[in-house]
Amino acid sequence: MKRLFLATLLVAVTGAAKAQKTEKQLIDEEARYRYELKDTQKADSLHSLIVKTFPNGWTVRRDAFSEAFNHKEDYHEYIISCLKKYPMEESAKLPEYQEFVYYNAIRSFASDYCSGKYDQQEFIDLMPGMDFKTLAEVYRTTCYVFHLKKAVSDDILLPLATPLIAEMSKKLTDGTYCEEGYRTKEQSDSVARHLLDISLGSYADILLSKGQPAEALQQISLITPERRYQTPEVNETHVKALQQTNQNQLVPETMKLSFQANAVTPAMMDMVRADYVQRHGNDQGFDQYLSTLRSENEVAAMKAEISKQLIKEPYKPFKLKDMQGKEVSSADWQGKIVVLDFWASWCYPCKSAFPGMQMAVDRFKNDSNVLFYFIDTMENADGYEQKARDYMQENGFTFQVLFDAKADASKPGKNQVVFSQMNDINHSMAIPRKMILKDGFVRLTQEGYGGSPSRLADEITYAVEMLKAE
Repeated sequence: MKRLFLATLLVAVTGAAKAQKTEKQLIDEEARYRYELKDTQKADSLHSLIVKTFPNGWTVRRDAFSEAFNHKEDYHEYIISCLKKYPMEESAKLPEYQEFVYYNAIRSFASDYCSGKYDQQEFIDLMPGMDFKTLAEVYRTTCYVFHLKKAVSDDILLPLATPLIAEMSKKLTDGTYCEEGYRTKEQSDSVARHLLDISLGSYADILLSKGQPAEALQQISLITPERRYQTPEVNETHVKALQQTNQNQLVPETMKLSFQANAVTPAMMDMVRADYVQRHGNDQGFDQYLSTLRSENEVAAMKAEISKQLIKEPYKPFKLKDMQGKEVSSADWQGKIVVLDFWASWCYPCKSAFPGMQMAVDRFKNDSNVLFYFIDTMENADGYEQKARDYMQENGFTFQVLFDAKADASKPGKNQVVFSQMNDINHSMAIPRKMILKDGFVRLTQEGYGGSPSRLADEITYAVEMLKAE
């Protein structure tokens, strides 16, 4: 009788212990059976227990979002229904909360509201429940990129950008970039502040494009002081907004700080040149004047860095055709300094760097010993030659474009013969790629684009000047 009583008591205690397990503990147990022990039956049984025990828990919510993969025809509507039934802010209170589920779900359909097909107010109503990390990603993948690429009208973007910026500002320090053992709360706040600064600059430009220069200036004033003049496009917006609000007396200081940060657009350079010509009657001495606007320390640092990057590697001679079908041979470049820009029509960073490259081309347009060639490479689509011609003409670039060759012109494939040959020197097939050649050698090679037209033009200029001085 005593043994029976103890056995009954043990069963009761064991059952109570199971009942007291948290959802997190049961989730971990299910995962162990499913992935470590490969016991699907036991794992499925535990899953059913979790759903039954925690009907408003994390597992039920995760299952609901996972079901979205089966809703190809009505994915948007299904995800919205999940977000309304299981709000992000409510789920965030659960100890088992996995924010990446909401993060991925929301960014997967946010761009739908830039199509004109869906009511934007529906999405705006969901924003108060989103954390900073999600809001920042939504802004980046919608308002920021669509405005930058002019892919969507600002009439559509502004109603989304305004509440996104407002919510991001409210949740700046919510710590959503914290990662245990990797990023502290202070580091999380720093990341968030940086992303908000970038978004504020973009938002200011959207406001300016919609005829709201005063509001644009207000947003720029909210950018962290040390970053306020670091982005060329924001600096151009700043100057234009000052002009449009009759604050021309503030333009010189804004220009000065922009030049000191070496974050100047071609349009800003044109403004400075026009002002110089108006004051001096011509542009003689303009380049020397520009040098007085730049930070001496930064110029010295840039020159020192370029000097360290100079190499002397022989390259295989080549012949390519230009946009008119004329053959250009590298054998004819003896005694010249030649700047090559490898690019492709599908490469957005390549084309983003073109304004800076145009500035560099313009600086040496009267120097017959400095040549620029823009080699269109690694193209996939038919008709890329005409596409290149059209792009240069539509955007006013005065580039001499060459087309990279195919290994076999009669077969499909990318045109990358010359760029592939350069791989022994570059050790990378990534573009954009700038290379400077002199007397049969590659003297400098740089990958990527840093984002500042004026800085890129300066880097090319300083490198050319060093090679000319040898």
